[in-house]
Amino acid sequence: MEKADPVRIELPYLGAQSWYALLRHHHVVFEACETYQKRSFRNRTLLVGASGKVMLSVPLQQGKHEQMPIRQVRIAYMEDWRRSHLRTIRTCYQSAPFFDHYFPAWEHLYAQSYEYLWDLNWHCTWLACTQLGITVQASSSTVFGQDYRWDLLGKITPKNHHEFACKPYQQLFEDRQPFVKNVSILDLIFCCGPSAKGLLEWSDSNTVYLPRS
Repeated sequence: MEKADPVRIELPYLGAQSWYALLRHHHVVFEACETYQKRSFRNRTLLVGASGKVMLSVPLQQGKHEQMPIRQVRIAYMEDWRRSHLRTIRTCYQSAPFFDHYFPAWEHLYAQSYEYLWDLNWHCTWLACTQLGITVQASSSTVFGQDYRWDLLGKITPKNHHEFACKPYQQLFEDRQPFVKNVSILDLIFCCGPSAKGLLEWSDSNTVYLPRS
């Protein structure tokens, strides 16, 4: 894939490492004109805990999100999900080498009250990029249906995230479980710190780059 070719992809919540590798290497277009899709990383993320993968979900206000424009999807605050997510992140990573250095910025982010899922995801993305030291060439779409040579919209999902190549690094709890590939960028940041940027690579590009026929 040529770096000049834009890559279309959705804007996720605490996206997977292969998603951030795209941000590092390519010009990406966040699809801002799609409708919300259930069972995706748009409002979910995967962490690694002592017993395996841990799913976090941002609760959404009731309604037919499946047919709602993504930028109109509102976050629900009937339960204190921000406190719950922070508690889970702390439980999973408080023993990680770089947790104490990076976690305070996430506490500050979660102290904010974002009305829309899109805005939460946007701020999470830019905080992660700042901590990774990534300079991003990105834009948001202004119309849906534009043709892209490289279209990865909806390709990285909770069901297939493990199929994407990810350079191994030392995770927590490796004494009791094998390496878990391509989970939330938080896992990489807390475990690897300054070396995280250099690990955003994969060996088998055919599992990620899917040219349009």
